[in-house]
Amino acid sequence: MEFKKLKFCNYDSIIEVWERSGLPIKKFGRDSRKNIQEQMKDDHLLFLGAFENNKLIGVIIVNHEGRKGWIN
Repeated sequence: MEFKKLKFCNYDSIIEVWERSGLPIKKFGRDSRKNIQEQMKDDHLLFLGAFENNKLIGVIIVNHEGRKGWIN
């Protein structure tokens, strides 16, 4: 398994992973293309992908507010 920083061009694969995982996705809300693109520009967020054989199999969203951090 290899971890790489995700880019906006990975959006469809990210949504695919979340759908396969059964996560509640809001494609017209917080998980829309526009919102994810804006989130990826935010210095407080990092989108990492877990890849196996060059296929995205997991998504890690790292968030911090300067003092505390979260991994989603």
